[in-house]
Amino acid sequence: HTLHHALCWLRIFVMDPQLEEYRRRQRERLAASGTAAADIGRQQEGQQQGAAGGGLDGLITLPGLGIQLPLWQLGLGLLAIGSLWLNVVRPYLAVWLLVGGLLGLAFWLQSSQLGAGAREEKPWMKEAAVGLAQKLEERYTLGDVRSEE
Repeated sequence: HTLHHALCWLRIFVMDPQLEEYRRRQRERLAASGTAAADIGRQQEGQQQGAAGGGLDGLITLPGLGIQLPLWQLGLGLLAIGSLWLNVVRPYLAVWLLVGGLLGLAFWLQSSQLGAGAREEKPWMKEAAVGLAQKLEERYTLGDVRSEE
């Protein structure tokens, strides 16, 4: 029973010699009538037009930027941006939003809340910086040990 099914499937996939002969004669008839020649001519014209202005070397103008790029460069750029989005930004989107929010808040506080006078250097800040520099430059000797012989 199983062998019978296997032979049936094998007969379906193996080309019948009569079918092959029929298809060969049909191709010859079409070639003689000129239909195939016209199709081949149209196909060659399409390939020449595609090579001239299309394909991966065709130029694409980016809207808003006015930059012309070959299609392959645009595809490569989109692939890079997509991989960055999928591997770096999206998995850690909450972290990126938190960092961006904190940086934005710090910038907003610095620029709007402190006012113009707060950005100027105060005299006590200069004195503190000078005093700190002096303290950092001091030298200390710890545990001065002399051996007596």
